[in-house]
Amino acid sequence: MTSANGFAMSAGLSRPRSTRILTTTIAATLGGAVLLAGCGGGDDDPAKTSAETSPQASAAGEAGQPATPAPTKPYAGQKPSEIFDAMMAKVKKAKTVHLNANIKDTGGRIKMNVDLSRSGKAGGSLSIPADGSMQVILNGDKGWFKGGKDMYAKIAGGDNSLTKLLAGQWIAFKKGQGMDDVWALADMKTFTGQSLTLSGPKSDIVRIKGKKLAGRETIGLKEKNSPGIIYVTADGSAELVALTDKDAKLIYTNWDKPVTAKAPAKSLNLKDFQ
Repeated sequence: MTSANGFAMSAGLSRPRSTRILTTTIAATLGGAVLLAGCGGGDDDPAKTSAETSPQASAAGEAGQPATPAPTKPYAGQKPSEIFDAMMAKVKKAKTVHLNANIKDTGGRIKMNVDLSRSGKAGGSLSIPADGSMQVILNGDKGWFKGGKDMYAKIAGGDNSLTKLLAGQWIAFKKGQGMDDVWALADMKTFTGQSLTLSGPKSDIVRIKGKKLAGRETIGLKEKNSPGIIYVTADGSAELVALTDKDAKLIYTNWDKPVTAKAPAKSLNLKDFQ
């Protein structure tokens, strides 16, 4: 399914003991998305598009005393496009991030709560309507997942002995074993690259009222004719906090915090179930 905001979303579970557990259609999830061109939007009213000006220095008090300058507002004098550029520069430089995502998909919502890195390490939880929930660890070309009861019930396909065998177990897999779509979904580039692509010129970006997200005050940036919103920190640091529209909410935290991807002490092997 391709949602109106450009997200390509679909996932399905193969039959028990087939050569694949998750279909490769997840690989397209969020790929090539243009969030700012998305459907929906926030309830905020667009702010004025003219640049803010710094407050003038206060008048001198008593004679002979220097004037006391008023504090400068964050982003004072910066165009919305300049704030966007500053945010993108930070995103491109960052090596890791924690992502909390809730995305509309056929039959429900894709949910992610994962640490992502550019080095191929990732870890956290995923929930996909057609497949169920799972914890996942990725490190280079190796991966491990531990399915929830819903996922393992689908994999077992009514086989009670297999259901008992899988319960609470981690399963090891490698690239090329039909799980490559998990790497695509847990790829930092998916959520910090094309998802931030504008649908038009930077001159179309306007600044709007922000909101408090993930414990941080923000300002909003959006394209004039596109309701999707990018939220960045209101303190002037231009750090990306969130991307939202009516079909998706992506929250970014813990930029450049270490990501660990340690293999489980024990695991089954995916090839034994294929």
